[in-house]
Amino acid sequence: MSGALPSTGDVEWQLFSPNSIIQSQGFSNLLTLLKLSKDYAERKTAVNLLWKALNSGSEALCNWIILIFPCLIDTEIICKDEVRKQCLIALTNQHSVTPIIRFLISNCDDITVCVLSVIRQIASENINEVLLALEQIPIERCFACVMRLVLGAEISNEQKNQLIHHTITRGSYEHVQILLEFDDVIPYYMISLAEESEARNLLMLRRAELYSRDVLSTIRLDYKRCLFALCDQLVSKSFSNSLELLQNATFPRHPILLSSLYTLYSCLSEWSHNSSMPKLMGRDSLEIVKNLLNITKSVKLEDDGNFRGEEEISMNGNLADYLEWIYGSDEHCLNTFLEIWAERGRSLVTNLSVNFLVGLLPKISDDNIRYFINLFVLFADKNPSLVNEIFLVVLSLYSRADLPKIPILECIARIGVSKQVFQYVVRRALKFLLVISQQRSKSEERLKAVELVGDVWSRNENLLDEIAQLTTTVDDTKGDLKFEHAKMSLIRRICSQSDRAEEFLPRLSALSNSNGPLLADAVYAIADLCRSEVLDVSAVLKQMDTRMQNTNCEEALVAYCDLLSTSASDPEQEEVILDCIRKLWKLKSHRAAEVRAAVWRALSAFDLPEVKRALEGIEAGLVLSTCIQTIANDKQSTLLEQKIVAEEFGKFLHKMIACELEEFGRSVYTAYEGSARQQNSALLETISDFKDLASKTSEMAHLRMLSAWTISSGAESVQVKRTSAIMQHLYQLLTKV
Repeated sequence: MSGALPSTGDVEWQLFSPNSIIQSQGFSNLLTLLKLSKDYAERKTAVNLLWKALNSGSEALCNWIILIFPCLIDTEIICKDEVRKQCLIALTNQHSVTPIIRFLISNCDDITVCVLSVIRQIASENINEVLLALEQIPIERCFACVMRLVLGAEISNEQKNQLIHHTITRGSYEHVQILLEFDDVIPYYMISLAEESEARNLLMLRRAELYSRDVLSTIRLDYKRCLFALCDQLVSKSFSNSLELLQNATFPRHPILLSSLYTLYSCLSEWSHNSSMPKLMGRDSLEIVKNLLNITKSVKLEDDGNFRGEEEISMNGNLADYLEWIYGSDEHCLNTFLEIWAERGRSLVTNLSVNFLVGLLPKISDDNIRYFINLFVLFADKNPSLVNEIFLVVLSLYSRADLPKIPILECIARIGVSKQVFQYVVRRALKFLLVISQQRSKSEERLKAVELVGDVWSRNENLLDEIAQLTTTVDDTKGDLKFEHAKMSLIRRICSQSDRAEEFLPRLSALSNSNGPLLADAVYAIADLCRSEVLDVSAVLKQMDTRMQNTNCEEALVAYCDLLSTSASDPEQEEVILDCIRKLWKLKSHRAAEVRAAVWRALSAFDLPEVKRALEGIEAGLVLSTCIQTIANDKQSTLLEQKIVAEEFGKFLHKMIACELEEFGRSVYTAYEGSARQQNSALLETISDFKDLASKTSEMAHLRMLSAWTISSGAESVQVKRTSAIMQHLYQLLTKV
């Protein structure tokens, strides 16, 4: 038999013999058949026997076969694809799959595809063999496969943790950083096993409560990517952990932390004043936060040399780098960014939004403060839960000497009247404005503060007692009169809106009985009370008429005109209305333009029939005609030469004309030239000389034009076919008045 090949039947009997020695003889003979057989049929039979042995042979035989696969592939006795196919089939039949799995994984071109194919073939209890095989391969080669399994659903969470642990402890720095980006699948107890890195420390910060105080006080925090996590930790996590982080030697100094430090300081300060609060923190905790807060106020983004990592800005999704890039832009780009943010960033406002904007505060200036203010107000309006943080930051801006104070005061007030704002913030905003209003050295700011107190009160009328220091100390004999006028404006506002307006009556009565500088303010306030039906205007006029008609104070007369106009709101008191109109008519020729303007403004509150009835026996003819003839026709008249008077007179005429137009019949629009109806038309009066008047002052030209509507004397012939054409022309001019 030395020269003859063994028969396939004998070889098969040997391969499946229970005796290991005989199995080894059969394996040797099978290898001889595969290599030396010249007959195609015999070789094919031998190959089939090889696959049968792989699927059904003993564990030892299976291992021997796997050992010779590389040799058989190299000598082209069998092909690689056929080997892979048969090995996958064998995985479903063999009890021992370890050698097959390791062979497939170590000899494949694409480990990920191979591993997924193997997992689909084997039983779930054998998956650990795949993981063990992967751990034997250099991680550079199998990392993609590991990530696929960790993020997929083919293996259990316990098996995923096995791969994660292997990567963290054996992988390179780059591989660990990539893995840490998927923090939602990583057990946090494994994170500390990774090598010191930005990503590792970021994940540890996000779950700081899982780590000891020693870890928190020694972990490196001076990475840019850790900034926003630190902000979140300081305001929404454990205070004890926050204090440990603050005492960490690597705690960064960055403007983005300002809001969070303010919030933390405010909380600790509140606790420190409560004797019932347990001493959870050390005595120096508040001082630690205060010192860091003072340092952070003066830090700018240019001072980031203490940060670890890349020196250049990278656009890899790092929000801190994006903040630095925006900060480094020129002023125009920064303002454009803030403006677009205010226009489009209305859907979602979070702590992240506030912290990002606070990080840009070192760039705030007189030129761009309105962009910052608008965003802070927008944030407070969209997310009321952030109002406290926003208020503390904006409040700190007031102490900066390089910023205008008025916009900051306006922002504080606007935050105080935001939707669903907390009463704590409202009261703090109101208290701050009241403090500013008492600072005599800041005239402009204190006047603005009084006005803004009114804005805050108008949305929180229950705080009337809180502003008593402004509303109960009005005095026209001393102090800053501008300030006293501002307080009277506040009282007027309260009188027109509050149910408690009666509380101001004694003081208003005293002021109205004097001829002091606050007389006009008092009369205005009384007029508001009459308009709100708190006071009866007829009773008020009985007490004030004589004094007001004899006063030389023009401002008081203007207020008196406003008081007289309030009678128009009560049509049931007809005699009072007519009497008020007559009193106003007597003042129409007053020497002061402001008084004349106030007269026409007040008369505009009444209806034309009321004005006609009131002036019967005083003025002849139609009211509108009389006004036009006595004022507009006199080209030398000075009654309307001031713009303010002409404007108010024009408004009065608009209302009067509207009333008269309602009385016009259809004939005035349809009368043809030469008709009897046309000869008496009020519309054609003075049209012939209108062109000449147009070159004079616009007010006088308009008034002469308006006179054509009511003067009914004979009109000159105008070369137009229809009166309606004149009507249209006059209407166009009328709308310009």
